[in-house]
Amino acid sequence: MQLINKNIFFLLAALIVASFSSCDEDTFSQVVEVEIPDHQSSIVLNGIWSTQDSTLELLVTTSLSILDTEAFTIPQAAEINLFTNGSLLGSLNYDEDIAQYSLM
Repeated sequence: MQLINKNIFFLLAALIVASFSSCDEDTFSQVVEVEIPDHQSSIVLNGIWSTQDSTLELLVTTSLSILDTEAFTIPQAAEINLFTNGSLLGSLNYDEDIAQYSLM
């Protein structure tokens, strides 16, 4: 009988300790302040050239900061020239229908 009383005592003690040390929402989280530097926008080129056809489509945009919520802009007055081994292969023209530059 004394063994049962000891087991019940330890069980109750464990439950009391567990209830006082229960997990709240701040137990497993940490707030870290990170200072993000100012973003300097630059030109971004994203192009796909398939060996299946002879067209090259290039998306030209301006970069955004990681915190920006606005849409990126497409500069329509960019001058894009494609070179191979130092010689001009062609110029890309803006196609308003697909909002991209294409080599035609």
